[in-house]
Amino acid sequence: MRRTDRVRADPQFPILSSRTGRELVLASCGRTLVVTYHPKIAAMVAWLNRGEPCSVRELETRFWRPAMARGLVIALLTELGSMGALRPV
Repeated sequence: MRRTDRVRADPQFPILSSRTGRELVLASCGRTLVVTYHPKIAAMVAWLNRGEPCSVRELETRFWRPAMARGLVIALLTELGSMGALRPV
C-alpha cells in the first residue's frame, strides 16, 4: 500500500476490535489480526469504520504524527486490506 492510495471500510461490515490486555484483536471477513494495543490504533479503526474514503497519508497525519511510526500505519493498513477490511476507492 502506498501513501497516495485511497481506501475505505464498509460501515455495514465494520472492523471488529477487542482489547485483551496489551493486545488488540482485529477481525474482518472471517480473519483476525492481533497487534500490540495502542490507543491510536483503536482510534484509527473506529475512524475507518465510519466508511469515509481517505488516503493512507491522511491516516498517517491524523493518527501518527511522529514520522517513525508512519511505516507501522502502512503495514497495518496493508494487512487490513489483505483481510478484505479495506477497499480501494
